[in-house]
This record gives sequence, C-alpha cells and structure tokens, in this order.
Amino acid sequence: MKTVVIGIDCFDPYLVFDRYAKDLPNLAFLCNNGRWGELESCTPPITVPAWSVMMSGKSPGGLGIYGFKNRADYEYDSDVITPNVSVDRVWDYFNRAGKPSIVLSVPGTYPPSSIKGTMVSCFMTPREAKQYVQPIIQQGRIELLLGDRYSPDVYDFRDMEPITLFREVQRVTRERFLVFNDLITSQEWDFAMMVEMGADRLHHAFWHTIDKWHKLHGTDDYGFDLIGSYYEMLDAYIGSVLSNIDLHFTTVLIVSDHGAKRMDGGFALNDWFRQEGYLTMKPEWEKRSQTSNIPRKFSPDDVDWGKTFAWTWGGYYGRIFFNIEGREPEGIVKPGEIENLKKQIKEELPQAVADKIPGETLVVEPRDIYETCEGVPPDLMVFFGDLHWRVVGSVGNEKGSPGSLYTYKNDTGFDAANHSMYGMFILYNGTLRRKNVHVTDATIYDVAPTLLRSLGVMPPNWMEADGQGLVESLGDFAVKGSRLR
Repeated sequence: MKTVVIGIDCFDPYLVFDRYAKDLPNLAFLCNNGRWGELESCTPPITVPAWSVMMSGKSPGGLGIYGFKNRADYEYDSDVITPNVSVDRVWDYFNRAGKPSIVLSVPGTYPPSSIKGTMVSCFMTPREAKQYVQPIIQQGRIELLLGDRYSPDVYDFRDMEPITLFREVQRVTRERFLVFNDLITSQEWDFAMMVEMGADRLHHAFWHTIDKWHKLHGTDDYGFDLIGSYYEMLDAYIGSVLSNIDLHFTTVLIVSDHGAKRMDGGFALNDWFRQEGYLTMKPEWEKRSQTSNIPRKFSPDDVDWGKTFAWTWGGYYGRIFFNIEGREPEGIVKPGEIENLKKQIKEELPQAVADKIPGETLVVEPRDIYETCEGVPPDLMVFFGDLHWRVVGSVGNEKGSPGSLYTYKNDTGFDAANHSMYGMFILYNGTLRRKNVHVTDATIYDVAPTLLRSLGVMPPNWMEADGQGLVESLGDFAVKGSRLR
C-alpha cells in the first residue's frame, strides 16, 4: 500500500462537512467510503507548531516550538523565526526503512532536508532562498514545469487588495497541485504529502463574508462566495490527485491542522501590563507617545527593564514572559516571587476582561499542558474569549482611536478570523471494515502513528497516541514486529 496525505491549512470542518458539502463531490466520495470527522488540534492551534506536532507525534512543548517565533535564549531581543524541525517526522522513519517519500510544502521543512525521494520546502522559505528543493536537480525540473520560480506562499498576503489576494491564492494553489501531480506521476514513492496554505489565507481575509455573527458581516460584497468558490476548486484539485493514484492500493488522508472562527477583536495586553505596573516604558518612549496617537510595535529597546516584571508577544494567543533575576539580563523578579506573580496574573487578567470579552479566558502555564517543555517556553500562555479575541502586542493603544485596550484592528494587518481548536480529517483505505464512519474523538496526535502503520512501520513507544482515533481498530493497519525505539 502507498499513502497520500493532502494537507489543507485551516480547512474548516463545518465548511467541509456541512456548509459546502454538496459542492465537494471528491471529498464526499472519500467520506462515503472512509472515516471522517473533526480533528482536535494541539495547544496552541496554529500552523507553527501544529503541522510538526501532527507529523512527529510530539507536543509543542516536546518540540520546543510555541509559535511562529520563539525565543532563542533569555536575551530580550532573541526572538527568531522557528527553524527547521530537528525531531523525526513520519518521512524520517520511512527514510530509514528505505521507503521513498515526496514531501511538498509541509510547514517546518525549510531548509529542505535530504531524504530518499524529494522534499520541496514550505511557506517559511525566504523569498531570496537559492535552494528550496532537495535534491537540487528537482528544483530545475519544477521551475521548468512552471516556467518560473515555485511560489512557497502568497507573500504579503495581509497587504494585498482583496480580489488580488484571491487570484494570487488561486494561482499558487494551482501551482502546488500541478507540482504534486507531476511528482507523484514521475517518481517512485511509498509516501507522498503536500500542504496547501490557501484556505488559511482566505479565511483570514474573508471570513466575515460568510459568518453572519461577524461584526463586519455585510460590509463587503464581492458578488460571489470567495471562500466557497475556493473550496470547490480545492475539491477539484484533490480529485486530480485521486485520478493519478490507484485507490485500491493507496491510503488517502485529507487533513487540516486547525479550523477557523470569527475574530471579534484584540486585547492590548502590553498596555494592560503598563496600566497595572507590570511593564514600564522608558521616559523617552512616554514622551514620544504623548505627541502621537499611533500605537507602536513593541521593542525591547523602549522598555525600562529595571522596572518591568512581565511583557507579552502579540498573536492569536498570548505568550507572557517574566523578567526574572538571574535569567534575563536585567531581571527583577526574584525566584521566590515567581509563583506569586503567576497567581496574580492568572487571577487578575480574566477578571479585567470579563465585562468586555465574553467566553472563557484562560491563563495557563506550559507545564500544565505539556509533559516536557523544551527550548524557551513562555512563563504563561493566555487565550482570550474562546479564541474569538487575539492578543495585540503593540503599545500605546489607549492613545489611539477610539483609545482603548480593546481594539478591532489587528496590529499586523487586517484579519477577519482566528484559529479554532478543531481541524478535520478524512481517511480512505480499501481495507477499512466500515465505510462512512463519523469519528468524534480523533486528535492531531493520532496522525503520525496512523501514517506509520499505514506503511508497515511500528510507532515508537513515546508517541502520545497509538492512532486508534483515526482507524476503527489497530488491525486496520496491521504491523508485524517490535516497536521502534
């Protein structure tokens, strides 16, 4: 048996299985002959680290990847774009077993690594990267096929005019599937996987056009349902992949890392820290801010670290860091005061936003979520209003218009959606004992062991799940021999 994985970033289960279901015949075929349902994501439910969690079976804490950016060390300016993932992912196991793989645009694969097969790196590939394919000879083939350089993503998607963005996403998606179909029909492989980012880009830009509960619903009319049209296009492209494989001898997995939900607003957490005395800006910054009503990007250079206890990074969830004595260069929080500081913020922050942000606001410690916390984890993690609110990391929002800690503009550009905790999956395999089974308890941690079993590789002991969330029984993917260690 071969295995094909088509990952669609942010592919939403409600849209796939309900709203647009009648217009997605290829996905309907796979559902009717397979197993399908929601797929609980990791915490946090964001592209980086979710795809690496899915492909490795490790938690974000186990990976030491807590978001798109991470602290490299405890310096104040040590934030770095997450590098290539160093732990084993499913294709690494197949590589050692001598099984050739095709890996196309899976987040966490820049720079591309050498495997038995071909790897084309992901949306994190810099524009100026000279090599984004291993082996390099395949890069020439891809560029010849496209007549141009391959596009890992729609760069600057937040700054584009809406219809231009829609057309660019269509173009890049068309390229991605063209390359994938070429690879799977021209090379030997046992495992082939691609990830398309387009749904994520369009959800963030146009979610308000399909969600009647969104505060911006009805403000934009493009004459047709852009998201629905794109889902139909994806279904057709998925159909093109199905037509290029032998379904009698291939396991097919359609999967997403998380879903989408409306964005109600953002909370300026650094400004709340300023008001509550946790964060102090330098006098020069305060003086400049008195003459400007434009919030500024948070910069460590503007902070009076000798009077600062905590600060945050903005994003779909908040990462709070403490300025700890002996850890940070100018730390003032004594080790014996850390637990009390955590307790204060855990109690004060949800109460402070309760009147304005409906739903649950959670402030948790990484060690409460993950068995291990590699790298430099945040001291606290905060999720506002059941993820209908994001964290705004800029400072000086109370001086802007309308002058509030509660904002309705993303500090990184327009954004209509946040991520939800549930993605989706459809698993097709001719040996499945029952067809059209709606699964209700699958998690992102079930994927890696299921894929390993699909090609006869026993999952290692430490994986957090054995894959039973996706398959009806472990006998569906029977594997002889002992577990990997």
